[in-house]
Parts: sequence; C-alpha cells; structure tokens
Amino acid sequence: MMRVSKALGSWFGRGLAMAAALVALSTATDARAEEEFNAKGGKGSIEVKGNGHWHINKGAPWKATSGTTVLTAEKWALSDDAATVSGVPAGAATVKVYVCNGDQCKSAEVTVTVK
Repeated sequence: MMRVSKALGSWFGRGLAMAAALVALSTATDARAEEEFNAKGGKGSIEVKGNGHWHINKGAPWKATSGTTVLTAEKWALSDDAATVSGVPAGAATVKVYVCNGDQCKSAEVTVTVK
C-alpha cells in the first residue's frame, strides 16, 4: 500500500509541477505583445508600430520611463500606425505599449535602448 501512495504522490506532484509550468508559460505569453508590435529606440526617441492588423490604441495611457524622466501620454504623438515620443534620455527606457486589432486589445511593458 505504501508503494501505491508513493507512486500516486510522485505522479500527482509531477502533474502539479507541469500544470504550474503551463500556467507560467501561458501567463508570460499573454503578457508579451511583441508579436503584435515593434518597439525601438532611436536618438533621443522611441517609436512603436503595430504589426499586421494591429494598430496603436490612441486612447490608452502611454508612458516611457528612462531614469527619472517620465514621458506620459500627452508627450506622445499617436496615430493609428505609430506612437512616437522625443526627449528620451539615452539608455534603457521602459515603455508601456497599447495596441488593438478590432475589439481585441493588448498591453505590454517593454524595455528599449535609446541612443
């Protein structure tokens, strides 16, 4: 009887680990929207463009943070095709991105390097 419970416990534990791994993978995939957009840093600027049928969500709270500089939505130039912001200090910048395709919208936080 002890061997059966050990085997079941081992199987059950592996099942839980597998389920946890699948949840972690699906969560990570959902949080990343790079398939839907491209974000790149330029010289003092950041540009985000939608891929395929994905377009920029102009009503979202866009934001870029680089060091102590925070550039909120009113600093961004937003069109259906692109979201751009200037005046970004050189270095790593965190960007909150918002794109839509029909009634499906996604947001992501990505890091880009500004020159």
